[in-house]
Amino acid sequence: MVKQEVSATKRLRQIVNVISKNHFLANFYHQTNPEVIVAALEELGPTFIKLGQLLSTRPDLVSPSYISALETLQDQVQEDDFDTVKTTIEESTGQTLAELFADFEKRPFASASIGQCHRAHLHDGTEVVVKVQHPAVRQLVEVDLALFTRAVRLLKYVPEGSVVDLPQVVEQLGQSLRSEIDFTIEAQATQRFYELNNGRGIFLAPKAFVDQSSSRVLVTQYMPGDSIKGLLADPPTLALPTGLSLADIRKGVARSLVENFIQEVFYDRFFHADPHPGNLFFLPVPAGSTQTTTQFQKQFGDLTLTINN
Repeated sequence: MVKQEVSATKRLRQIVNVISKNHFLANFYHQTNPEVIVAALEELGPTFIKLGQLLSTRPDLVSPSYISALETLQDQVQEDDFDTVKTTIEESTGQTLAELFADFEKRPFASASIGQCHRAHLHDGTEVVVKVQHPAVRQLVEVDLALFTRAVRLLKYVPEGSVVDLPQVVEQLGQSLRSEIDFTIEAQATQRFYELNNGRGIFLAPKAFVDQSSSRVLVTQYMPGDSIKGLLADPPTLALPTGLSLADIRKGVARSLVENFIQEVFYDRFFHADPHPGNLFFLPVPAGSTQTTTQFQKQFGDLTLTINN
């Protein structure tokens, strides 16, 4: 059984040590050495990484140099061994690895602060990505949130007119993290996004396999392609469709992205909240394999916006 206990005392000692060695408080107060702050947040794990990500959206609280640094936060961590992964999957889903998958790659291709990703095939041959949560993540997040809550309560002085409601910050952080570590929420959101966007114009979206997923395991369809940022390179670093100029390809992709996002926001009212290049893949397909599925109209005062997508 995968079970790791996180000691609040040891965790507090670790946090204090990292803050001390990086002169965290002095640097943050004076808004100096943002790269040191980022390194400290990464070392402390998912709770602090999420806090840094929240701060990166608050130009009223941190300087432009801090925002730029915080936006680069990475959460690469050491991977779990295969036995740990296998046990997590089987305990969480109630099914054996052999019952769930025809094959399963033991070595992950990515590992982040909350979980790691493996390639696998379902028994019908579908290629999938399996995200498996690290064993101690839930305990670590809850311990950190409890420590944050205690620290906020111990603060006796809050500057008059302060724009920061610390208890509210901790509450928002907790809500965000608890949602992020419950993979059933992500599975349901992924499936809804798939149903709304797959096959819409030039777009394909991964399907979520809810029956094979759980609160600690997420199974989604594998999506081929390369990061769309390769399309912006000069020259492009990915394969391009034939018969079109580079300018036309770039223009067409940009237009499709904007139109689809408008439709997500104003029509579907369910949109991708993190459409960075790592989440957008580009893959040339044969002509005629995409389809026009919807027409979208939205009235803005005297202006009518019409999109054929």
